[in-house]
Amino acid sequence: CVPNGLTNSQGDRYWNATDFCCDFEGNRPDDSSYLRGLVETIIADNPVDLESIHFVGHSNGGFMSYRMACDNADLVASIASLAGATFSNSSNCTPSEPVHVLQIHGTQDDVISYNGSCIPFFACYPGALESILLWSNYNQCVDTTELGDNLDLDGSLSGAETTRTLITQGCEDQGACELWA
Repeated sequence: CVPNGLTNSQGDRYWNATDFCCDFEGNRPDDSSYLRGLVETIIADNPVDLESIHFVGHSNGGFMSYRMACDNADLVASIASLAGATFSNSSNCTPSEPVHVLQIHGTQDDVISYNGSCIPFFACYPGALESILLWSNYNQCVDTTELGDNLDLDGSLSGAETTRTLITQGCEDQGACELWA
């Protein structure tokens, strides 16, 4: 299933994901409930492994994946966020269960900064590492990061250019976190 967000006045698609991203016109659609309803409709009409419901998103879709994990942890087994981020204020996210998190983020991203950023007088978003650290707390992991084997994901660069940071110690079942940078 590949849903799309609403269209803003500029004709751009967006999700109302976190306090930072990306309902900049203040329309406040309840995209979390919309997506949950979509999943529930699919479950009602099809045989679905309830342990295998995953959300994947890029940029604003990555922010929305985090929102789905915050609001619907009972339904979401894992998320993969490519250049998105979770809420900067941990009190805005209260997952009821652990959710496996994979954050994929380029260290030189000039749109959604790897290190996080703020728009003055508006809102902030955490960086890639901070996002998985926040989730490791939700998932009750021991605050220990370890490095995994590097990955070779970009054929235009020589060698295994992508580092892996893992948080797996003490996590509740299915609650590990991982960052590919």
